[in-house]
Amino acid sequence: MLVLPSVDLAIFPTAPNSCEVHARARGHATLTWQELRYTYTPITGDPLSIGVRESIDEGSAYDLTRNTDYPDSIVQIAHLVTAPRSGDVILSAARDWDFRARYEPIPHVSSHGALHRDHMLVPLLINRKPKRQPRRTVDTMPSALAALGIATPGNLDGVSFL
Repeated sequence: MLVLPSVDLAIFPTAPNSCEVHARARGHATLTWQELRYTYTPITGDPLSIGVRESIDEGSAYDLTRNTDYPDSIVQIAHLVTAPRSGDVILSAARDWDFRARYEPIPHVSSHGALHRDHMLVPLLINRKPKRQPRRTVDTMPSALAALGIATPGNLDGVSFL
């Protein structure tokens, strides 16, 4: 799959708390996680271009990667691998490719299906100063509920930034 120009990263789950991340020209690395701590180890190269990272938390993982081509990649990959709907192989599209284009009649002016910076960073406008920097779109719903004074359900992912 990595020989296809449309594929940038191929991610292979290897255990319930680990995976391999492969890139055509940048080799592969392993990612492991346990109790909200993440370890990224380049093996034949560094597909995410972040170097060795041992036992870092979600906040540190975000801060480490936010200015790279793959912001929040460590946490996002771990969540993708553990998602019930994910398969045996997870692909991230290369720049200017859209995995959906063949199946949808609507022309796309952006892309979908990648961990690249252009796909991961979402503009956010809010009318109050956040207590912490917004990090993930999953934090938007708990924050909106907090702004409305509504309790966040226990089964909702994300943490309010307000």
